[in-house]
Amino acid sequence: MNRTDPLAGPWRKPPALLNANRRENLIGEMVKEVIQYAKDRQCGVAFEDLKF
Repeated sequence: MNRTDPLAGPWRKPPALLNANRRENLIGEMVKEVIQYAKDRQCGVAFEDLKF
């Protein structure tokens, strides 16, 4: 996995997110990485809550 770029390749949808008991924790860790990635590159980020 390419952890230096959270938006690249298989790191976008790791299989652990599909069947893990720690799903919320894993998603939170990924969000932290994406936010840090955006901050380091001075990019904007938009998030949506897709609960229906």
